[in-house]
Amino acid sequence: MLCVPTARAGDDWNQADTVRQVIASGFIVLDWSQTLYIADHPDQFYETNSIMGKHPSRATVNVYMLTNLISHHTIARWLSPSSRKWFQYSTIAVEAYWIHHNIQIGIGFSF
Repeated sequence: MLCVPTARAGDDWNQADTVRQVIASGFIVLDWSQTLYIADHPDQFYETNSIMGKHPSRATVNVYMLTNLISHHTIARWLSPSSRKWFQYSTIAVEAYWIHHNIQIGIGFSF
């Protein structure tokens, strides 16, 4: 929210922005899939995102992740080109870390 005053909706969106957004969105979808796997295996895993709680339902996961996906794109469109780039790269890095972490502890993918 702190960047909204300097935001310019859709300002200079280019091919690199699109590529980063597709990668970020893809990673969010992979995270979504892993979170559904956690929801399907409450006896083995728990969610660390306190907003969803330790054992979210599939419906909770779906609403949260769809909101995340749409919000990410909307925020990226509002940001200035330099802020957008930072925002997208940050999302890619954080999502990649958690997807890798989840794979390492045995969390699969589920839809």
